[in-house]
Amino acid sequence: MTAQRLMAHRRPTRAATVVLLSLVAAACGGSSTEPSAAPPTDTEPPSSTAAPASTTPVTEPPVTEPEPEVEPPRVVQVEVIGDEEVVFDYSEQACGDYQRPDLPARAFRDADGSTSIIMSAPNNTRLVGPSLGEVSVTCEIIRPSSYDHDPAGHGHFEWIAGVYTEDGQTVHAVIHNEYHGYEAALADSRRAILNDYGDQGWSYLARTGSGTVEMTPAESGYRHADTLCSVDFWGAHPDVGCDAVRRYTAPADGTYIVDVAAKRTATGGDGVTVTVERDGAALLSTALDDANTAAEQRLDLDMAAGDTIDFVVAAGVDPSFDGTDFRVLITPDGDVCEGEGFDCQQVELTASVSTDGGATFSPSAGASSLIASPGVPYQHDVGLLAMWQPSNIVRHPTDGHFYMLTQFDDHRDGSVQLTCLLRTETIEDPSSWRAWDGNGFDLSLTSSAYDEGSEAPPECASVVSPPIGGLTWNTHLERFVATGGFTNFGPNGQYLTTSTDLINWTRPVFIQAAEFVYTADEPPYGAYATLIDPTSESMSYDTTGATPYMYFTRINDLGSLDFDLVRVPLRLDFES
Repeated sequence: MTAQRLMAHRRPTRAATVVLLSLVAAACGGSSTEPSAAPPTDTEPPSSTAAPASTTPVTEPPVTEPEPEVEPPRVVQVEVIGDEEVVFDYSEQACGDYQRPDLPARAFRDADGSTSIIMSAPNNTRLVGPSLGEVSVTCEIIRPSSYDHDPAGHGHFEWIAGVYTEDGQTVHAVIHNEYHGYEAALADSRRAILNDYGDQGWSYLARTGSGTVEMTPAESGYRHADTLCSVDFWGAHPDVGCDAVRRYTAPADGTYIVDVAAKRTATGGDGVTVTVERDGAALLSTALDDANTAAEQRLDLDMAAGDTIDFVVAAGVDPSFDGTDFRVLITPDGDVCEGEGFDCQQVELTASVSTDGGATFSPSAGASSLIASPGVPYQHDVGLLAMWQPSNIVRHPTDGHFYMLTQFDDHRDGSVQLTCLLRTETIEDPSSWRAWDGNGFDLSLTSSAYDEGSEAPPECASVVSPPIGGLTWNTHLERFVATGGFTNFGPNGQYLTTSTDLINWTRPVFIQAAEFVYTADEPPYGAYATLIDPTSESMSYDTTGATPYMYFTRINDLGSLDFDLVRVPLRLDFES
């Protein structure tokens, strides 16, 4: 979704990304650390012949004290002191494709002393154990996404992005809520199979001479016995005597706009017949063959709850070459995204809470749950607008406020990319978060503008180069430490930067090499670097010491969502 999470959906060009990060680095450049030169002084006494004698006594010239030497800031050095350890292996441990570390790892202790590590994804799960080093996979979804197709509902695809607890019982969470305009249909035949995106009312059937039966889940979709009769992400493949059927069941009374697009994927054979049926009655039927390879149709249907629509692909005598791309979109108004990915995406931060030690988290409560929003209404096909992928929440050791860093992107017309610093005194109140505006924490980012309307989103004063994956207070260095993946400060890899005030940050220091989706054509990719220290006394692990672990996600395969969680031990200290 930036330089790190952007990758999971659509790959920006390497040149564009490097230029973008370079612009951000230039915009956020810090002040010089060289000591100031003492101003020149004139210590020569005035000449006795420069003026006639006077009875006024001659005074000594003022003596300018030299300015004290400014001690340059101490430079932090990072050392990897051990081997990588796989905390979660997707290929061996995942309960399903819904379980993966798709944002930086966040950890907390519950009231019984157990440690949880959030596995952030649209259906959020966790690893649980007696300590950070002894966590096991749990399959229960602790915070499902709402999959609300209305952007004003503030709950579409929802990742747990940050957590904070002081008693281990009540756990506050920041939700990274992505509204996917390209996945906002009531039902979408492709997205329903791509992942578990909520109950869209689909079923997958095989219609044979002996009746209609449900297909069996298969690796890439659904299949009937040992036949070619199947339904997958792209469409369907029939067999002789077996029609491949997608069935949609209307959840409520209303008007449904149904867009159907079918296309043959190869030439040869005797073609297929594509039929749309409502409760058994054909609404349209089209033969696709080498001469007629594609068909599109929009249907405007008034349906009652429980009514069904069947989308059928039937073979002729020869089932070879019968693979058929078959996309169905069902919406209440026919308004659909024409593009893909970030052309139709908007992201905001909302709040959620658990009162049972992190076993379950409440759904976001609409606009009242907003922490930070881009501030303008969502529109199809205008480009990414996002207040997203925040750091974890840190409590300041002296002022008591809660802080987090979050990224703001506006790619609707050009490229704006900032890192905002937010704080609050009352973590229980989502609307209380305020952003640093360059002079103080006076900027509210909670205006959703879905009802009010707005032309431009608010912009914070950027404090550090994005993307930032983690934030902690380091008790050994006595300064804040942030981590992220960068390409513009040296070798591609994970880096660390420090600050004493959360506003002015040092030049990032290299930790270890990593490639990203926009820097390499083939995995593995490294993403979402964050520090977690098993010796932290904080229930939320928001403090670190001299020897924390750096946790990160290793992306082995974007297509299969094969994401591993990995950690490596570090030593942090000042250069001598």
